[in-house]
Amino acid sequence: VGDSPHGLEIDKTNHDYIYAGSINGGYRSTNGGSSWQKMNHPSGSVLALLTHPNAAGKVYAFHNDLRISTSNGSPGSWDIAAGFPEWAFSRGDIGVAADDPDIVYVGTWGFNGEPTGVYKTTDGGLSFELINNGLATNTEIQTVTVHPENHDIVFIGLRRDWPLIQGKDYGIYKTTDGGNNWNKITCGLPDDVFARQIVIDPSDSDVMYMLGETEYECGVYKSVDGGECWSQVSGLCGNSIAVSPDNSDCLYLGAWNDFFVTLDGGNSWMEFHDGLPRNPGIDAIALDPSDPDHVFIGTAAGVYEATFSFDFMITTDSLPPGVVGEELSLIH
Repeated sequence: VGDSPHGLEIDKTNHDYIYAGSINGGYRSTNGGSSWQKMNHPSGSVLALLTHPNAAGKVYAFHNDLRISTSNGSPGSWDIAAGFPEWAFSRGDIGVAADDPDIVYVGTWGFNGEPTGVYKTTDGGLSFELINNGLATNTEIQTVTVHPENHDIVFIGLRRDWPLIQGKDYGIYKTTDGGNNWNKITCGLPDDVFARQIVIDPSDSDVMYMLGETEYECGVYKSVDGGECWSQVSGLCGNSIAVSPDNSDCLYLGAWNDFFVTLDGGNSWMEFHDGLPRNPGIDAIALDPSDPDHVFIGTAAGVYEATFSFDFMITTDSLPPGVVGEELSLIH
């Protein structure tokens, strides 16, 4: 699904609509995932999809260029954003301002003569500005994250090559002025980190997580100061990560070979794979806004769903006196 952490999107105005980027023009469900129909996106495949709670029916989709549907992704409804270069970018991601659906950032990897970088619109796609001041452009942009409380704060994650190509740019960049200026974030991060996805805790915007990867290792990185400094909290490799809006310590992580959940902010992880295909190739995770324990998982074999319940109750009535009051931990 999508080969991007934003390749799976639950519509923010009507949760019965779910959009899945894939080959064959992408798919959509109008009944909460019970059945799916082709969207017939003109590019033939879709990398990233986003909706907005204040723009009913509107869907942004990216691959090769930026397309917009105003009828929930129905076939034949995909129009190119008027001010955006057509068929000019093979990879990238999109981010939409939480307070204004007309403000969109598109991170790209350019070809056909178009420059790599970030394109911004403030009028819903009628016009775009390339905003690259201070941003490394000898690279590919993998992920875009717009701050939920301030749309002038944006994080860009750069994609790395395998094997590492010397001279290319990697890492995380941040702007605090809407893209007029970009600065590389280095505190606590390896120089050659490939940022697969950057997410912000819905309950505390100072807390952020990043799935990072270098030439020799990968892991989950955490920031508690709004993305200025980072520390590695896990050595897990992953392609997509999501934070529960009901519990900041509950994170879901999708990897090539499995699905993981943590209940302690990433220090320890539980593995879940029953019902998933072997080596599922998880690229995207979407949490049901009506029930964040209801999780949709985008894989190389299609979309899967699961409902998790972590209401543990430990009683000490039958424990020997010697262990009552001891600290208990879940071993997995």
